[in-house]
Amino acid sequence: MTLPYLLMTLLFSVLAILAAWDSSFSSLGLAPWFNGLRWMRVHFITLGLLSEVIFGLAPTIVAARAGLAQPRTRWDIWLALNGGLLVLVAGIPLVNGWLIFVGGLLVFSATILMMVQLSRIQGPDRAEAAAPGGRRFYLTGLAYLLLGIIVGTGLWLGWGPALGIQVPIEVHIHANNWGFMSLSFVGLLVDVYPGLTRRPLARPQSLTTIYWMMTIGALLLVLGPWFKNELFSVPGIVLHLSATFWLLASVVKPIWSDRRTWGPGLWHVITSYVWIVAPVLVAPLIILKVPGFPGAGIEQNAPQALVYGWVLQFGVALIPYLFARWLFPGRPASLGGSWFSLAAIHLGGVLLWASIFLKDIQGLVHGAAYLAWAVALVPVVAQIWRLARESFEGHAAALNDAPRVAGEHQAPGAGWAASHEESGMRVQRTTISAALALVIGVMAIVAGGQVLFLGRDPGYDVIDWLVIYNFGVGLLSVAASALIWAGGVRARSVAAIVLGGHAAVILTLLAFYNAVVAPDSLVAMTIRLSIWGAIVWLLGGLRPNGLGASHR
Repeated sequence: MTLPYLLMTLLFSVLAILAAWDSSFSSLGLAPWFNGLRWMRVHFITLGLLSEVIFGLAPTIVAARAGLAQPRTRWDIWLALNGGLLVLVAGIPLVNGWLIFVGGLLVFSATILMMVQLSRIQGPDRAEAAAPGGRRFYLTGLAYLLLGIIVGTGLWLGWGPALGIQVPIEVHIHANNWGFMSLSFVGLLVDVYPGLTRRPLARPQSLTTIYWMMTIGALLLVLGPWFKNELFSVPGIVLHLSATFWLLASVVKPIWSDRRTWGPGLWHVITSYVWIVAPVLVAPLIILKVPGFPGAGIEQNAPQALVYGWVLQFGVALIPYLFARWLFPGRPASLGGSWFSLAAIHLGGVLLWASIFLKDIQGLVHGAAYLAWAVALVPVVAQIWRLARESFEGHAAALNDAPRVAGEHQAPGAGWAASHEESGMRVQRTTISAALALVIGVMAIVAGGQVLFLGRDPGYDVIDWLVIYNFGVGLLSVAASALIWAGGVRARSVAAIVLGGHAAVILTLLAFYNAVVAPDSLVAMTIRLSIWGAIVWLLGGLRPNGLGASHR
């Protein structure tokens, strides 16, 4: 079930690079700022990259720890998660309450379904007891994600006062960072550490204590801003950080003297936790409201440094390793990252924190921070791209060899197996393509229809013909989705036409409307172009008679 999520991980990785580049250029005055930029550059990494990894690999990892076969792909979960994310990408920049609610509801539903799936994966009791894994960390982390979704959606819909939340944005950030991501990261470390190092964690029996310390600490950190009471926050951060350092000690101790293990990937993982300590060190100065201390600037920028310095850096190391290990189980896998990406990500964190205090050159330093992060991401995206390409090429090679093998020494039933594998590959590619076309089409219809028929002002200048074009292509996208699903022979041609149309429109906007086109319009067109490029790539690898999910 890893391939569909790998594709979306690749997509969100590219979008994360584009968002970081755009943030850098806007800070340097080389490009205009657009609405929703901060939300996008953070959530392309948190809800985008990391959610795809957890949703795509947690069931496989939990099943492997329980001694069970890899679960089948749950397309309902995949579609709800990615449909919700794409709707949010459209709704947040437009500040469209309806789209934000629908997007949040879809991601919420996907999270519930994932929790049910993980809880139902049960192996022999002795296997579970002998090798306790990260399942409880994943489940609790997903529970905090549910809370983060509720509060985050409510930020745009005014639910905070109704829920009695004093500082909603901090509750949302704490639920996602200290709850969802922290606990999910521990689950991944617990599960991959033995296979990666060929050693168990130091004192694995301490994991239960670590679990409860982190879970309770995260709860207290959520309740602190909920009631605006430091009596919750202070013990919460003490519990959470103590558990974190205890876990890191369990990771480091068994491999302390093994120099071969200490490559850039492991340094990425260990040193990423530096960036969750930085906000804690300055928190007392903010609470005490020390005169001249830029508390507001820290509250605005610290989450960015936390996401890029900690979350992104952890992902740089683990994402290539996880997908390589489960896509190619017979091949040795290693942590991702390089000495260059290690230096660039830490440099970006230092520069972002420096920009808070260097008021005179804040824009320059701020832009340099995002430039460093964007550059660091490029080789990682290249690693993910190679994994996706090798996986699809491997499937294609196996399918192409099947007829020749069938004519030579084919064992009874081998022809059916090859046909079954080919059918499964077709179903995966066409299902992903049809789902992407449907979601992006519905988004275009909703956004364009509100302007055309309801007279809604999106908050920026619109080009009349562009709105009509987007609405029309939205209708075409929905039709193309049905055509792909039904196995129409012209599906690839329609996809190529839509891709070419989007490319021509972007070039036209840049060449003739650069002075008047809204940055939001360019971002939306870039996202559509990227998604249709992925659709064309997926459909291009299928044989002419292999299109359509109905060919099973």
